[in-house]
Amino acid sequence: MHLMPPPACRCCSRARSWRAAASRAGTCSPSPAARCAWCGWRPTVGAKVAGFALPGDFVGLSGASTYPHDIEALGETELCRFGLDAMQRLGERFPHLQGKLLERACVELDSAHERMMSLARMNPTERMADFLLTLAQRQARGGDPGQSLLLPMPRADIADHLGLTVETVSRCLTSLRTRGLIALPATYRIDILDRDGLETLKAAA
Repeated sequence: MHLMPPPACRCCSRARSWRAAASRAGTCSPSPAARCAWCGWRPTVGAKVAGFALPGDFVGLSGASTYPHDIEALGETELCRFGLDAMQRLGERFPHLQGKLLERACVELDSAHERMMSLARMNPTERMADFLLTLAQRQARGGDPGQSLLLPMPRADIADHLGLTVETVSRCLTSLRTRGLIALPATYRIDILDRDGLETLKAAA
């Protein structure tokens, strides 16, 4: 289930499709709009990967006069572009939307704070467990509670995001697989086999 109702997307936005590796919303671009991504995106600050956006996420919603980051499509991506004035009209037409946006913003702030505090005390394997659990939780909020995670980003992006090396990321995934916590059926797919085990590993930090 997406935050934005499809009718709202159709009537108050401009839909666009972008190919993988297409980059938009650069640091010098004005920010008059919010964007609703329906596929994977990665916001970046400079050369660092700040995070990953999932289908249904809002990106680029800021009070700043310019976008503070670049956003790069990780695959075929369809998005809806909303001007801030359109967002205000949406709030009037769909009253529950403002509450949902505030709820989403609070969740993201809490998650960012928790991640900042926890990463400092986690070892690499615990960081990876936390990363996978967080993606699973976000995926479930988007309406997909399944155990399979699609990770269209290269391992180098995951490493950059977690403050690790590519080699360490590979070792962590292998370790989790050896413990029977995950399966690696394909390059860009991870199946969670033991969620409780990952939670226990994360809690050990």
